[in-house]
Amino acid sequence: LVASAAIGLWNKACGQPDAKVLAGFCCVVLIYFSSELIAPPDSDGRKFMWIFPVLIIFGGLVTYFYRGPPDADAASKAAAAAEDSSIDHFGVGRVVGLLLLALVAAIFLISFVLSSVLEYKGNEYLHWFGAFWRTGTVIWGG
Repeated sequence: LVASAAIGLWNKACGQPDAKVLAGFCCVVLIYFSSELIAPPDSDGRKFMWIFPVLIIFGGLVTYFYRGPPDADAASKAAAAAEDSSIDHFGVGRVVGLLLLALVAAIFLISFVLSSVLEYKGNEYLHWFGAFWRTGTVIWGG
């Protein structure tokens, strides 16, 4: 039952064959790195946080080079669909958007460095904030 649900979700989320191959590859890589965390009880999971952004960038590059750059017709259709949707926009310009992205990236890096340099005892709030920030940024996009 669980396997059937997983296959159904996989087929729905990854409709095209290249997306299915990428998803399978990423799952194998993540299982490999998580098995390193399961075996030793004293292992630190923060050493493996780099794998998520690397897989995201790898998937984007493989998709770009496999499918090629999106054509102008698809981009105009996507823009028209976005305008017709009921999604509200923040209304910030490109400069403010880039500044916000830089702020998110800076907090991501600072939280990673501080939580790896400072001891947990006495800095519990920093470690918890860093863990939630990195998880939210990498997995859920911010």
